[in-house]
Amino acid sequence: MFFKVAAPLLLLFFWACAPAGLKMKLDFLSSELNEVVIHDPKKADAESPDKPVDPYHAFMSAQLLGFLGQTDESFRYLEMALASDPESSVLELELARYYIDEDKPAEALKHTSQAIRKDPANREARLLAADIFNTMKLSEEAIAEYEAILLDNPTDKETLIDLMDMYAQLKQYEKAEKIGLRLLELLPESGLPMGYFQLGRMALSMDQLEKAEQYLRETLTRSPNSASAISDLLVSYGSSYEGREKPLEAEKVYKMAIRFNPVGFKTRLLLARLYLAEGKDAEAVKIFEAVKADSRGSAEITSWIGLIYFEHKDLNKAIKEFQAALKKNPADDKALYYLSLTYSKMDEPEKALEKLDKIKPESQFYIDSRILMSVALVELKQNEQAIGALQEAINQKPESVMLYDALAQVYDQNGQLDMARETIIEALDLSPDDIGLIYHLGIILDKLQDKDAGIEQMKRVVELDPEHADALNYLAYTWAEQGENLDEALKLAHQAAKLKPNNGYILDTVGWVYFKRGDLAAALNYLKQASALMPEDPTITEHYGDIYLKLENYPEAIKILERALHLNPDEHDRLDKKIKEAREKIR
Repeated sequence: MFFKVAAPLLLLFFWACAPAGLKMKLDFLSSELNEVVIHDPKKADAESPDKPVDPYHAFMSAQLLGFLGQTDESFRYLEMALASDPESSVLELELARYYIDEDKPAEALKHTSQAIRKDPANREARLLAADIFNTMKLSEEAIAEYEAILLDNPTDKETLIDLMDMYAQLKQYEKAEKIGLRLLELLPESGLPMGYFQLGRMALSMDQLEKAEQYLRETLTRSPNSASAISDLLVSYGSSYEGREKPLEAEKVYKMAIRFNPVGFKTRLLLARLYLAEGKDAEAVKIFEAVKADSRGSAEITSWIGLIYFEHKDLNKAIKEFQAALKKNPADDKALYYLSLTYSKMDEPEKALEKLDKIKPESQFYIDSRILMSVALVELKQNEQAIGALQEAINQKPESVMLYDALAQVYDQNGQLDMARETIIEALDLSPDDIGLIYHLGIILDKLQDKDAGIEQMKRVVELDPEHADALNYLAYTWAEQGENLDEALKLAHQAAKLKPNNGYILDTVGWVYFKRGDLAAALNYLKQASALMPEDPTITEHYGDIYLKLENYPEAIKILERALHLNPDEHDRLDKKIKEAREKIR
C-alpha cells in the first residue's frame, strides 16, 4: 500500500537547506532516482509493458518533475502511480489538485469523489470536494460534504465555520444562526466575544434588529473595548439600508450604533444626514448643534456639516458652515476646496477662484482644485489662463493623468484639437489602459475627421470594457452614418440601449441604424422615444423629421424639420432646402 507521501518533499527541503557535502549525496540520490523512473514513460512502457511500476518511485518522480515545471510528465507519473496502487485515496487527491491547477473542476471532482469512495472518512478529500462544488456554484452538494464531515466529527470548528458562511451566503440565515450557536458552545471564553459579534452581524443580515442588538450587547459585555468595532459594523449596515432605500431601518440601526458609542461623531452626523434627506430638518439641526458643542466647534466637524448641506443642495447653509470652519482654521484645505466648489455650483466663479488660489501643491485637494480652477476660468472666457493653470499644475504633479485630461478638454473647447490629441497621448504614456483617456482620444480623432483612427480607439475601449455604453454608441452611430457594418451597428446600439435605456442619444442611434437598414417602422418607434427624452436636440429632431420624409408623411416632416431649423439656425440653408422640397411634394 502506498504511504510514503512526504519523502519527495523532504528530499527537496533537505537539498535546499543542506551544506555542500550533503547536497552531493542528495544529488546522487536524485540521479539514482532519475535512473529508476525519470525518463520517457512511453519508452519505458514500450520496453517493459508488463513490468509493475513502484508507486512510491512514480510519485516521487511526479513531485520532482512538478517542482521542475514539467507538468505533463508529472501528471503521467501520478497516473502511473495510481495504476500501480488503485486503492490510494492520497493519489486520487494529488490528481484532483493537478486538475484544479489546470482549471478543470469537473475532472478534479471526479478524482476527489474517488478519494472519498475509497476513504469515506477522509476529511481533506471532502473539504476539497466542497471547495470544488462552491467553484461550480453547486451549493447544496458543498453543504452535503460539510455535513458528512460533521457527522464523523460534530465539533470540527473549521467545518462548522465554513458551513455557517455557506448558509449565510445562501441567505439561509436561520440555519447559519443555528450553527453559530453550536460554535459558541465549542469556543473558549476568549473566543466568545467574536462569536457573539458574528451572530450579531448575521442577525443584521436577517433584518432582525432586536436580536442583533442582543448579540452585540453580549459582545460588549464580554469585551468592553469592542464598542468602536460594533459601532462601525452598525454604521456599515445603516449605510446599506440607505442604499436599499430603507430609511426607517437605517434610522434604527444608526440609533443603535449611537447607543453603543454615544460620543462618536460619525454616526450622529450620518443620522443627521438621513434626517435631512427625509425632510426632518429640525432633528438634523439639533444633532449638528450637539455635535458642534461636543467637538468644541472643531473645524473638521464643521466642514463635515457643510458637506452634508452641500450634498443635499442647501448651498447657502453649506457656505455658512465652510466659512465657519475657515474662521477656525484658515488653512483648512478641505473647507477651501468645497467652499470653492459650492461657489462654482452657484455660478460665482470669481469667488471660487479666490479660494482655490490658496490651496497649495502639497494639499490632497491640489489636483482637484486646479481642475476646478480651469472650469471657473473657462466659464469666465479666460481659456488661456485655464491652460496656463493646468500646465503649472502638471509641472507640480507630472504623474497626474487627471490634469492631462483636463488640459486636453480645455484645448478641445478652445478649438486646439491637435494640442488636445498630443496632450492625451502624453497622458496615455503614463496610463496606457486608461479607458477615459482612450475614449477622449477617440472623440478628438473624430473631430479631426480621422474616423478610422477614432473607430480603432473606440474598439479598444470596448475591448477593455465591453459595457462602455458611450463607446458602443459611438461605433454604432459612426457605422450608421457611413452606411457600413449595419448588422454589427444594430447589435452594438441595442447593447448600449440596454445599459442606458433612457438615454436619448443612444435611442436616436438605434433608430438611425434601423433607418439606414430601411426598417422605417422600427426607426420611427425609437426616434419618437429619443425626441420625447430630448426635444431640444437639433440632430435628434432632424432624424425624426427625416423618417417622416422617407415615409412620405410630408406635413409631419415639415413640422418637425421646422423645429429642427429653429433649434439649429447655423444649418439654415441645408434644413430650409429639405423643408422646401417637402412642400413641393405636397403640391
